[in-house]
Amino acid sequence: MIQDVGMGEIDMKDIMASIAEEESKYREKNNEVLNRISHWEDDDFMERLEEYLITDITTSNYEIVKEVPRQLRDEGDTDEEYELTVYVNQTTNGGYTGDDFAGTMWIALPTSGRYLKVSYSCY
Repeated sequence: MIQDVGMGEIDMKDIMASIAEEESKYREKNNEVLNRISHWEDDDFMERLEEYLITDITTSNYEIVKEVPRQLRDEGDTDEEYELTVYVNQTTNGGYTGDDFAGTMWIALPTSGRYLKVSYSCY
């Protein structure tokens, strides 16, 4: 039996508006980070990076960092399709359904010598 928790239509609209506002802030912050990177990297790199970030995964919490964690330094792999060097720390490996994956990745920014740190998930 479903119990009525007393939430009306107006309450739900307020909640949805709040969620949309928070998502907008995250997107804006992520776009600001990508804009900073675009000052260092060429248009071709930016196009590949932006496409990589929206293909098959959900990404968030973009941040520019100086290095990858020590335990991952020898683990970088080149994504052949996008020609990006990516370091991955996968914290969810399959989940309950066997196809849930999440973690953090660091993408090398060749011109600046820095990395784009990104949280990712694929459900």
